[in-house]
Amino acid sequence: MGLRWRAPKPPISVVVSVNDVVTCCLCPRMLYVKKVLGLVPPPTSSMARGSGVHKLYYEVSKRFVEGLLRGLSPSEVASGLMEELEGKLRSGLMSSRDYDLAEAIVEFRARNPPRPPLSFEVPVSSLDLGVVGVVDMVEGGVPVEVKFKVRPHLQDYVQLAWYSIMLEEQTGGVVEHGFLDLVPTRRVKVYMSPRLRELAVELRDRAIEVLYSSTPPRRVERRLCSRCELNLECRLLS
Repeated sequence: MGLRWRAPKPPISVVVSVNDVVTCCLCPRMLYVKKVLGLVPPPTSSMARGSGVHKLYYEVSKRFVEGLLRGLSPSEVASGLMEELEGKLRSGLMSSRDYDLAEAIVEFRARNPPRPPLSFEVPVSSLDLGVVGVVDMVEGGVPVEVKFKVRPHLQDYVQLAWYSIMLEEQTGGVVEHGFLDLVPTRRVKVYMSPRLRELAVELRDRAIEVLYSSTPPRRVERRLCSRCELNLECRLLS
């Protein structure tokens, strides 16, 4: 284990959420529209789908830990879970679409068995650093973020970095890496390098700047804009 990396305090004494930092990384103007102007888009079907994936992933992970603690192998746990899923499919308690997703998650967990102790939706915070958040999972002391996507993006790395920094603050230990679980395809191991940590701090400071500004950040046209639920509101801003 290496020495703990110390994050600098924010420029002013305020608290922002990890989600604010993530949104700022994705688009500072989106952060302004959502948090300063209070314009939040209605929930979408993809959001609901993502929430369902998280719940299913948590349940499968919990069942794997229970089985492993009883001395079963990952493949034995997976076989038992698949029998249950097949029974639900035959009895009409589960759609074929949900069955396919659940099967993929079970196979994912069999390839990447969880390490106990396992905790879900763990609150983390540091008033000194001015950041609060909730980690999807902490697995054997390591933060894990669950993403229903094919490839990770910069904001995912930044999010994981902040969870690692705050876990270090709370436990007094060193978090050398975290995981991005890209359900249901692969697990990405992310090393908490000094540069990634520094970028996370820079984006925290940028988020604070946006949230306490009287004017919105400059609009930058990107391909992402056409798919943004707040594109119209963004265009109407000065």
